[in-house]
Amino acid sequence: MQVKHPQVGGRIEDLHAEVDNISGENLTDLPDDGFYTIASSAKGDINSLEASATKAIATTNSSSTIAGDGIFQDLAATAGTYSLAFEVKEVNDNTPATGTQSVASTAVIHVTGFHTATDGTVTEINKDVTLSSAADGSAATSDVQIDGSALVFDASKVTSADQIKKMTVGDKSVYNVGGSMSADGGKLGVTFEGSDGNSQTQQFNIARGTMAAGNTVDLNFVNLNQDTGSITKEKISVKIADDYATENTPVYTFEGNATLGKVRNYKIGEAAGANVKLRDLSKFWDSQGNFMLDDPQTITINQGNGKTASVTLYGHDTLKDVEDKLNDAIANGLGQAQYVENTGTGANLVKASDHFVDYVDINDGGTANDNAKAMDKTSESVNGTFVIRSAVAGSAGTLRFATKNEDLLNALSLNTLTSATESTYTVSITDAHTGESIVSGEKITGNILTGKLHENIDVEFDAMTGVSSTWDTNNRAFVTTGSSDETILHLADNTLTFQIGANEGDDMGINIGDMRSHALGLDSVLVTDRDSASRSITVIDNAIDKVSTQRAKLGAYQNRLEHTMTNLETSSENLSAAESRIRDTDMAKEMMNFTKLNIMLQAGNSMLAQANQLPQNVLSLIR
Repeated sequence: MQVKHPQVGGRIEDLHAEVDNISGENLTDLPDDGFYTIASSAKGDINSLEASATKAIATTNSSSTIAGDGIFQDLAATAGTYSLAFEVKEVNDNTPATGTQSVASTAVIHVTGFHTATDGTVTEINKDVTLSSAADGSAATSDVQIDGSALVFDASKVTSADQIKKMTVGDKSVYNVGGSMSADGGKLGVTFEGSDGNSQTQQFNIARGTMAAGNTVDLNFVNLNQDTGSITKEKISVKIADDYATENTPVYTFEGNATLGKVRNYKIGEAAGANVKLRDLSKFWDSQGNFMLDDPQTITINQGNGKTASVTLYGHDTLKDVEDKLNDAIANGLGQAQYVENTGTGANLVKASDHFVDYVDINDGGTANDNAKAMDKTSESVNGTFVIRSAVAGSAGTLRFATKNEDLLNALSLNTLTSATESTYTVSITDAHTGESIVSGEKITGNILTGKLHENIDVEFDAMTGVSSTWDTNNRAFVTTGSSDETILHLADNTLTFQIGANEGDDMGINIGDMRSHALGLDSVLVTDRDSASRSITVIDNAIDKVSTQRAKLGAYQNRLEHTMTNLETSSENLSAAESRIRDTDMAKEMMNFTKLNIMLQAGNSMLAQANQLPQNVLSLIR
């Protein structure tokens, strides 16, 4: 991510351990990449800040009396701090060439700047002040108020005709004025390199309570470019660390001459820090000069297991905001926080759930060279890039990003550093009732056990079963470890059984496979990019094959049932015909025929008996 606009303040170095962030607004570009240095001092002066001794810290005409020493009356200890720029707008010199002056000399001074109270409250000042000598040209005796009675010119130093005569229209000077700090406070100083090569310091008296943990203290000041004469209003914000508060030290204690950090403007094309807004990044502007986030844009994150989460980006978001939004979406929206474990305790606590997304800013909180060395040969070795991680193993944890505006994804420059790899599991299955081993030591890749328990049963388990992840700070990566896990699976035969005959056992079973989108793998199909669309072709083809196979089986079941129905219909028809013939019989006629046939049968039997008797008679005579 590179900075597009000039005067984007906020590149940080040497951040103090008790400071979360330092940011700048409208900072002046310093020569030779110089920094604004923010330092603290326990009550003692950083650069001599007493009203009676102050003089202009920057001026375009050092001979003018508005750049002189001690031109202010002493401030009260509770007065806070003033950072003011003075510009001579009008000079009326009425000193006569000879003789006594009889008309007062006057000068109009435009005053602009800020008053910072000890509690951090800032008031802007923008007014004209008129300086007037006495009629005879001597110094006026009445006070010349700049901010009521709180800040007053010493009339004896700036109002005599001779003093006004030294002023020239256009003369400018910048003052830093403050009262003595009480014991319950300290000083913050902003030191920067002026265009003339001299160091300038703006100093602020701040009460200790203002520097409480989590508070942000705004240091508003004016800056004078002594080469061009331009005056700028600038601000540096110092955020005290949220975790600084302890039972004994709830507020920053103003360590003696401690450097809280350094900050300067980014250069155009320089890798942006985490505190830079998206509007100030070149990647978020198209070739026609249009900013792609004039309207909020939503990015959807699709996880390989079918879960989704979304984030909305705005033009005023900083890179840190984007980091936090994406991290929260993965940690909580996709539920990956449950799979990572924190390490350490107290001050050494490392929250693994904070590292699903990291923006690489080698200047954040330390010296750039040291940070760059620490991140070398890790996933965070390239400054100004996002690193997005998944803690879910295998394809189930693959993250894909989609949005209506493809240019937005291009702006984020998302590239795959490490592809997802499936975990290898060793699976053993035992019958819980008998203790019989069904599967022993079966090694599988991925989280689906296919056809091992039964040819018609696939067992899918959580991809993170027995897997835990912790954050490795040194290598900037999640480290996963495996362990054993056990579960009980109850199997029930849901086969549909049809009775298709009159006798026991005349039945038929029908099995219908799981055709839901998850079982077919269609719930994770994505067409958000070319690679995903290409992979989806194979997934859809496999789903079509499964559905076609199931349809073929259903067709075979249907044919068998239709054949059975035909046979049953024929048997039913024959039975009905037999029953009909029985019902339609003439019983009298049939009994007559039955009697007739019975008599004829008996007569035949009698004749046959007599016929058999004749040979017996002949044989008896022979004997």
